[in-house]
Amino acid sequence: MTIKINIGAVLIGMVLVSFIIFPVSADADPFEYAGDPVTPGLPSSLPFELPDGVGTVGSDGSLHVNLANEPQNTLVAGNTQSFSPDQIVGSYQDTTMKKTTGVDGSLFEGGADIDYTVSHDNSVSETVAYKFIEQGWTIKVKGTVSGEVSPDGTLTLTSDDAMVKYAGQTYPISMNVNAQYTGDQFEGTKVITAAGVTGTLDFTGQRIV
Repeated sequence: MTIKINIGAVLIGMVLVSFIIFPVSADADPFEYAGDPVTPGLPSSLPFELPDGVGTVGSDGSLHVNLANEPQNTLVAGNTQSFSPDQIVGSYQDTTMKKTTGVDGSLFEGGADIDYTVSHDNSVSETVAYKFIEQGWTIKVKGTVSGEVSPDGTLTLTSDDAMVKYAGQTYPISMNVNAQYTGDQFEGTKVITAAGVTGTLDFTGQRIV
């Protein structure tokens, strides 16, 4: 009996530690509060009224919004296919938006438009415009992206220079993209974080040039 109790205590302790270290798990709802902001010293709540349907500000002062569906794109593990730079080089665009439902049942769309160019040296650069639309209400925040494509077609992109300014406060926005080249486009996911709020959306980079 003593052995079982000790094992149970250890397991409970491990679970508590995992919740502390990983505040957003794979089973958690996207855009759920993810703890303290990425940048220390910056506020963790949004100091303005939300449009109808966007969500609610909880008792902890953070924004709570649930996506209607989980992202569908996933990377294929153990990919052994290789691509030459000439196959991948070009300009691409991801305009994936996600329909999101607020607590009152109304819908709005959120996401990021990403325009990026893959060069012959496999480097990637260009711009991102974070965008949210709800019943005629629109906000766009622009930033830059950079990254690279590996020989097997794996794309990694990051962006951390976009800011949202409101009422004298500055909120940083960061984004990380992981995707795989399929022969004509990139497919994967993008994770966007701002002021302690994290969301995971589909990423589909279609070739435009």
